[in-house]
Amino acid sequence: MDSSNSKPAAEVAQDVSPMFKIYEDGRVERLIGNEIVPPSFDPKTSVDSKDVVIAVSVDHRRAPENLVPCAHEDSWAALKWVASHADGQGPEDWLNHYADFERVFYLWGQRWRASIEKMWRAACPGTSGCDDPLINPFVGSTLANLGCKRVQVHVAEKDLMRDRGWFYYEKLKESGWGGEAEIVESKGEPHIFYLLNPTCDSAVAMRKKIASFFNEI
Repeated sequence: MDSSNSKPAAEVAQDVSPMFKIYEDGRVERLIGNEIVPPSFDPKTSVDSKDVVIAVSVDHRRAPENLVPCAHEDSWAALKWVASHADGQGPEDWLNHYADFERVFYLWGQRWRASIEKMWRAACPGTSGCDDPLINPFVGSTLANLGCKRVQVHVAEKDLMRDRGWFYYEKLKESGWGGEAEIVESKGEPHIFYLLNPTCDSAVAMRKKIASFFNEI
């Protein structure tokens, strides 16, 4: 077969393994699955609102096809959509009925891992690095002004982001913030284990812990 007219394969411009690769021709190759379907819940089911934690998942436009600050903009748009239900007249009947808007909970530095910095630079090419205030909450602000009285931080033992969660927890306690902080670590579990296997013992225990936190007055 004559392949003299075939075009050479595009070179890799940025290798952000194990997440994705960006080629010089602009093509993005995603290396791991990104379509995760969360466990379903029947909104017609009769439930006690005290047993339910309502989590709003944002369908962010993904990098590197869509660069920062689009993720911040999408998050802000999602928050405004949630707030539109505060008077019970929002577009999602289930939120109008079950959500308690008097109990709403809104939930990286050069010192972090090189692989995470590569992903951040791919998502935000003009960034100053991982000490950019767009991604690092410890730059240009003080945690002492955090606008709540209680915080519960969850990390997974085998998650790449585990150390960052512990770092946030420790810095919060050191900041002079006057609230109560707790950290919970799921032993032996990887990143987003609660989505990959939502019925496993660790995921069930995590949901119960979060529900208990939310239900405390």
